[in-house]
Amino acid sequence: IELPPSTYLIIDLSTLQILEKTKYWQWPAREKSENSKSHNYPNDDDFKSLLVDKIKSRCVSDVPISMLMSGGLDSSLIATLLPAEIRANITAFTLAFADSDFDESKNAISIAKFLGIKHLVIEANKYSLAEAVDECISRMDLPILDSASLSLYFICREVAKEFKVCLTGDGGDEIFDGYVLQKYEKTLNFIRKLNFPHLIDFPLKLVNLFEQKDKYLSWRFKLERVKDVMEIQNFSLPEIALSPFAGLPLLRSLTNHINSTTNSQSVPENITAGEYYRNFILPYLYLLKSDRMSMVNGLELRAPLLSSDLVDFTLKFPENVWKERYSGKKMIYRMLQNDLPGEMLQRKKHGFSVPFNSIKRLLEEPDWVLETVGISKKQASAIWNTNSENAGHASWALLVINQFILRGRFN
Repeated sequence: IELPPSTYLIIDLSTLQILEKTKYWQWPAREKSENSKSHNYPNDDDFKSLLVDKIKSRCVSDVPISMLMSGGLDSSLIATLLPAEIRANITAFTLAFADSDFDESKNAISIAKFLGIKHLVIEANKYSLAEAVDECISRMDLPILDSASLSLYFICREVAKEFKVCLTGDGGDEIFDGYVLQKYEKTLNFIRKLNFPHLIDFPLKLVNLFEQKDKYLSWRFKLERVKDVMEIQNFSLPEIALSPFAGLPLLRSLTNHINSTTNSQSVPENITAGEYYRNFILPYLYLLKSDRMSMVNGLELRAPLLSSDLVDFTLKFPENVWKERYSGKKMIYRMLQNDLPGEMLQRKKHGFSVPFNSIKRLLEEPDWVLETVGISKKQASAIWNTNSENAGHASWALLVINQFILRGRFN
C-alpha cells in the first residue's frame, strides 16, 4: 500500500482490511494580502529560536549523528545553528565531483572548517558512479526518474557505513522560495498581462546569445523548464517526475502512456511555481527520492526545515509581506550573515545532481524495450547518444524505465 504524504492508515491485522485512512496535515494556504488588523508578525529571532529547537529535537538519538553538507545555504543554516554540544560530535559528509558544474565541495570544506565541524569528503568519480548504476536501480521498489537518485544513493551508502541517522537541508528552497523558476514566473506573468505573447520567448532568445546551449544548470536550461511548466497545464505525477529534469518533448509519449494506465493524481490548472514545488515536486519526487535512497542503505534522513511547526510558522505571513521580507531566502541570508563570512554565502546555486551524461559513456547502451511506452529503439538510442546534460537526465529516466520493463515490473 502506498500512502499519500502526511497520511496514516489503521488496518485490521486479522483481515488486512483498511479501517481508516486519514490525512493528518497539509500545506497551509497563505493569505493573499495583509490583514490590516494584525501587524505583529514574528521576527527573524522568533524563527531562529524555533529552528534551533527543531534541529535539537532531530538530534535525539541513541546513535551518533551525521549530516549532509552541500555547501549551500540550507545545509549551512542547519550546521551553523547546531547547538555547541551537538556540533562538537557531529560528522558532516560532502560528495565531490571532478566536474565543476556539479562540485560543491570547496565551499562545504570552508564552512565546516570555519564552524569546527568534523568533515569527510567523498570522492565520486565517474567510474565509481558508473559501477553503482545497476546496484542503485536494482534496489528501487519503483522507478525514480531523477538522475540525482544515483548521487544520493552513492553518498547514503557511504555514510551508512558509519552512521544510521543523518540531518539534511531538504525543504529550504520550497519553504523560502529559492528556485529560479519562481523569479522567471513573475517575468512571464508580466508579459502575459501586457498581452504581448510573442515576447514570451524573448528571455530564452537573449540567454542563447551568451550561454553555452547544453551547459547543465545554465539559464537556458532553467528557463526552458519554467516555460514548460507554466504553459502545459494539468501535469500528472509522472510528468512532474520528468519535466524538471528531462527537458525533451519525446518523453511526453512516456507520460501519456503512464497516464492512460494509472490513476495518476493531476496538478490543477493555474498553479503557481511555489505551489507546484511545495505540493508536488517536494513530496512526490524529492522526498520520495531521499526516503528510498537512504532507507535502502539503512540510513535515516531527518529534515529540520520540514518540521510542520516551522512550515506553519512561515505561512503566518500574508503573501505581500512574505515576498517583501522573506522570499528568495532573504531570511536565511540575514540569519547567516553574522555567523559566516560573506564569501561563503555568495556562491552559485547548485542542484544536488550527478553528471550522468559523462557516466553513461562508461556504460554499454541498453537493449531498449520501450516500445510499449511509446518510445522506439531509434528514439531511445538517439537520446542516449546525444552529448548534453539535458539528454543525460533523459537517458537516466529511460534507463530506469527500461530496466523495470525487463524485470517485468513496469506495464
